[in-house]
Amino acid sequence: MNLQLYHQYIPSKYIPIRLAGNGIFGKVYICLPRDIAMSAKANASLRMADLRNKTIAVKVADGGKHLHNNHTPARRVLAKEVSTMQKIQAARCSDLMDQLPTILQHGPLLISPSSKEPPECDWLAMEVFHSPVTFLNFRRNFTFDAYTAPDELGAHIFLQLYPALQFLHKNLGIAHGDVHFGNILVDTKRETKHGFPGLVLIDYGSSLDDPPDEVETLKREDIKGLCCAIIEATEYNSKHVTDIQDTTQGEPIDRELRWEESGGDSVNDETDTTPGKTSDKSPEWDDLTGYCISDRKETIPGKTTARSPEWKKFLELIDDRGYGEDLKIDMEEVWSRYERHATELLEQVTPDTVQYIRNLVEKTAQKSKGRVTDEVLQTAINSL
Repeated sequence: MNLQLYHQYIPSKYIPIRLAGNGIFGKVYICLPRDIAMSAKANASLRMADLRNKTIAVKVADGGKHLHNNHTPARRVLAKEVSTMQKIQAARCSDLMDQLPTILQHGPLLISPSSKEPPECDWLAMEVFHSPVTFLNFRRNFTFDAYTAPDELGAHIFLQLYPALQFLHKNLGIAHGDVHFGNILVDTKRETKHGFPGLVLIDYGSSLDDPPDEVETLKREDIKGLCCAIIEATEYNSKHVTDIQDTTQGEPIDRELRWEESGGDSVNDETDTTPGKTSDKSPEWDDLTGYCISDRKETIPGKTTARSPEWKKFLELIDDRGYGEDLKIDMEEVWSRYERHATELLEQVTPDTVQYIRNLVEKTAQKSKGRVTDEVLQTAINSL
């Protein structure tokens, strides 16, 4: 990677180390403050681990090919994100410090002289999450071993992110606007008291606080996005799985599944799913993919656990995928009914399940393109 290419986008007080992620409206780079990088170059005795702890994430507005290199929309989206993150920080709730990102600095908010156009911003700096892992990438790693994610993981998402959304909705009157797996970050530095990694809701460029009717519509979409995340986290998805053994017959299932970026569903290219036609899925296929409300499920190697009736009811209640309708549930009522059960589910999690999740987090982090290794750090410092 030619780091010099990125200097035109990043403020000179930061040294880009590597690209961490990108989207339609911007790119995120792992950076070192220039003064710290200069000190590291002059003092070879500084430990790389200490330098890694001083890195930050810098998000820059970039129209790119998606917007035909028109950076104005990207700058407006970034300004909206800065505004929302400032509001979050000003009203910071101590119980949610870890589930919401921290803004450190940002570029000037450029306001049109006529004040009729939205403000624009070129960059913002945030607290970094080492080896940044989105829940989307983390969840895909379950497919490598062909096991279903444990129910405790769905309970973990529920307990971590519903309070964060409620804080945005009730305390700040803000809708996030884009809740999905790709905007849930797995914090590889932090573990909850149950041993699972912390989760952070990121990317506020689509957030909205006015007009009220549009905000309320978007809040419902936020809740629907959270419900889909919980459902999808605890059901089987597959990516290029072949020759999986059928445990009853001892014969391999000669099928190849492919990951669908749009929805993450396991599909078979040869299966006819046209409305009114009978699917040609075999019983083995049904056993393999497993609908999320099944009574029993294999979660980690060698262990099969029964899904509790209460958790099954919870998943049935929030499952509203594929119909294009609003989620017709009162999420506050769902929280009051199932928060205790989700907590109990986590308190009973086995050490094997916790270790399995930890291993998958590490496995995903090792593959993260934003991972900051000693070699990457040294290369950036030597480039000064």
